[in-house]
Amino acid sequence: KNKRVHRLVAEAYVPNIHGYPYVDHIDGNKLNCHKDNVRWCTHEQNCQWAVEQREEDADRVPIEIYLDNTPFPSIRSAARWLSQTYGKNFDTVKRELRRTTRITIYGHKITRK
Repeated sequence: KNKRVHRLVAEAYVPNIHGYPYVDHIDGNKLNCHKDNVRWCTHEQNCQWAVEQREEDADRVPIEIYLDNTPFPSIRSAARWLSQTYGKNFDTVKRELRRTTRITIYGHKITRK
């Protein structure tokens, strides 16, 4: 049976005290199979961590919202400012900023780097 490198590393170096059947990359980088970057998990945990990692990655997408030429370094920071300024739900604003087809929000031009 073929086994992936991260699984071989986990079997050799990471104790599986709970008897979990899956191996996860802690930093989400599937090329990083170092023993400090793998952990045993359940299928549910693996799926949940993958969702969280995608959300973190999306929050780091460089974005600029022009209001008096003021740039914001991330979707999260832009969403925070917009939600506070306009009294809108933070998660809703963040979701709208992630939509790549959006070119304006609340009258502000969106330019992605």
